[in-house]
Amino acid sequence: MSLYLILKFLHVLLAIIAVGFNASYPIWLTRAQRDPDHALWVLRGPTSPAYARLSQRGTVVGILLAVDVVIIVFLMVTKPTL
Repeated sequence: MSLYLILKFLHVLLAIIAVGFNASYPIWLTRAQRDPDHALWVLRGPTSPAYARLSQRGTVVGILLAVDVVIIVFLMVTKPTL
């Protein structure tokens, strides 16, 4: 694998991550604007044990999906022959 393909893969992957993070800002800012008294709660999230378990499950699912996306992007960039 050449250096060009590695850099191309990293570029595409980092672009996907950057767009995802930037796309979520308006959602959080809109929620915080609706009720300014709860702006910090919106940004930090609830702290109940049930929410913590749900958050942990979401993190595991997110990691698994991220691994899938990385594999798909890698295969799309390198286009290996079978």
